[in-house]
Amino acid sequence: MEVIPVIDIMNKIAVHGKSGNRKTYQALQSILTTNFQPVDVAVDLERELGIKQLYIADLDAIEGKYCNNQLLSQLAAVFSGQIMLDAGVTTRGHYENLIDMGIDIVVVGTETLSSLEQLEQVAEWNSKNILISVDLKGSQVVSRCEELTQWAPITAIRFLYSLGLHRLLLLNLEAVGTGYGSSMELAKQALLEFPRASIYVGGGISKMEELLQLKAMGVVGALVGTALHRGLITRNNLNSVFQNL
Repeated sequence: MEVIPVIDIMNKIAVHGKSGNRKTYQALQSILTTNFQPVDVAVDLERELGIKQLYIADLDAIEGKYCNNQLLSQLAAVFSGQIMLDAGVTTRGHYENLIDMGIDIVVVGTETLSSLEQLEQVAEWNSKNILISVDLKGSQVVSRCEELTQWAPITAIRFLYSLGLHRLLLLNLEAVGTGYGSSMELAKQALLEFPRASIYVGGGISKMEELLQLKAMGVVGALVGTALHRGLITRNNLNSVFQNL
C-alpha cells in the first residue's frame, strides 16, 4: 500500500483543510516545511519523506474559479515521483491537457460532475490515467448530479465498476483534517464485492493502526495530510511497514 501525502491548493497557496469547509481553510502550517508555496512544499515533502506519489487538489479549479495551470506545470517539473491531481475535470479536453502537462493520474471527482452521462464519457478515456473520486460527506455522495446524491455510496461504486472504472478513491470530505477516521467500512464493503478493484481511501486518517488495517484489507493507497504535517505519523513510523516511505 502507498501512503500518499496531500497538498490542497487554494488561492494559489498550500492550505490546511478541515471538514470540507473551504471558507475556513488557512495557509499550511507543517513540521515538514516552513513554506506554503505549493512548489516549495512539494520539494520539501519529497526531501523529508522520500515519497514516490503526491496527491494534489486544485481547489480553485474544483470550485470553478480558475485552473492553476502554470503552478501545476511547475509542480510536475520539480516532483520526481507520480502526481495525482484533482482539478475539477469534467471534459476530455481538460483531462488531455493535464496529461500533456505531465500529470500522471487525473482524478475525476463526483463533486464536480453534473450527470451520469459525464461518467459514462469518462469511462471512454484512458482508464490507466484516471482515478475516480467518490466524494462523500458522511454517508452521502457529494455531486452536482442529483441522481448520484440520492444513491448510497456502495450503489455509486457498483455503477462506476459496471462502467469499467475500477480505480476508485473513497474520499470523506467531512473527515478531512479532523482525524476522525476514514471510510474504512465502505472500503471493506467495496473490496468484498469487487476484490479486483484498486481502492484508495482519504480523509481523517490519523493513526498508524488505521493505515495497517487499510493495508490488511487490500487498500492500495491512503491519502494522508494533517497527520503527516503535525507529526502524528512520521517517516520512521512508516519505514518499517510501507514500501514508499
